[in-house]
Amino acid sequence: LLSHSGYPEGVEITIVTYKETRPYNPAGGEKLAAALQLDLARAGVKANIKAYPWRQYKEALLNKEGNAFLYGWISDNCDPDNFLYTLLSSSQIESGLNTTHYRNNELDLLLASAQRETESTRREQIYREAVKIINRDSPLFVLNHSVRLYATSPAIEGFKPSPTGFTQLDAVKNK
Repeated sequence: LLSHSGYPEGVEITIVTYKETRPYNPAGGEKLAAALQLDLARAGVKANIKAYPWRQYKEALLNKEGNAFLYGWISDNCDPDNFLYTLLSSSQIESGLNTTHYRNNELDLLLASAQRETESTRREQIYREAVKIINRDSPLFVLNHSVRLYATSPAIEGFKPSPTGFTQLDAVKNK
């Protein structure tokens, strides 16, 4: 595919990543980037890795360093708005949360409409339309989703895992 697209010798890119582990990537950015580097090499893409401590990494993203970067997100309310608007709305470019610098006016209108919509079925339809645009344009690629494991016993009551990962333990008791 690279040769057909005018790159018979392959292509070289720089992946910018963070050095630390993150809740969504307990292995750390450098390990994930190295795994991607190996896969990309098999496809004819030479990937260089630039890893920074978190604060410098965020600065590198704002400065648009590299050709690709690793990023993650954890929802604090499980609402699609917390991902889609925050990470892909044009209005979030200046704040640095839309690290892809993706702009799409049609998507912006849909996301704003979803924020105002109170009817859940209609809101879901709006987000489905938004996801179609995002999938079509591919401003980002989702690599993984973290999994949380919990252990409990019949002697415990009141434990309810939270979909946000911030599980409250104040109601947990021994029977």
